[in-house]
Amino acid sequence: MLRTCVIGMGHIGHNHARSYQHNPDAELVAVCDRNPERAAAASKVFGVPAYTDAETMLREQKPDIVSVATGGFEYSSDHYEPTMQALRAGCHVLTEKPISNDLRLAEEMVAEAKRLGRCFGIDLNHRFTPAARQALYTAADSMSSHRLPNVACSQSMRSHSREKRSPVPRQPMWMFPPV
Repeated sequence: MLRTCVIGMGHIGHNHARSYQHNPDAELVAVCDRNPERAAAASKVFGVPAYTDAETMLREQKPDIVSVATGGFEYSSDHYEPTMQALRAGCHVLTEKPISNDLRLAEEMVAEAKRLGRCFGIDLNHRFTPAARQALYTAADSMSSHRLPNVACSQSMRSHSREKRSPVPRQPMWMFPPV
């Protein structure tokens, strides 16, 4: 059984927590949010301890996997700090999109996960929307005329909070060789 925690208990964080609770291989052991009221409300919903400090939660709960669902830069928050804290605490991390609005910070997170031998995934759940599908068709058309360079691969795992089994592996959505 994998011990899991969620950092960032807005709407998306609740989705992650529900998915962990419905997964027979996972045990949600704690939730964390900087907002004490939001942390307490999530604790009540999910029946697990609430924290307002990620480092304290990571030290006390010792999770195997952490979801980082904090608001991005546009919400005056960031994935960088809690992701780095979780990786350095020995956790595998699933972070919500965008990985970062700062490419340098994104590269640091990827490098740290690699250095520590931890899995680091980014949830790209919008790939199934009509706009994403149109982008896929446009990319495929562009590739036939060699207008879209350096698209290597996109692979996905999908999970829904309403499903009892989660995650369900998917085949790569697209794969193009580098130009």
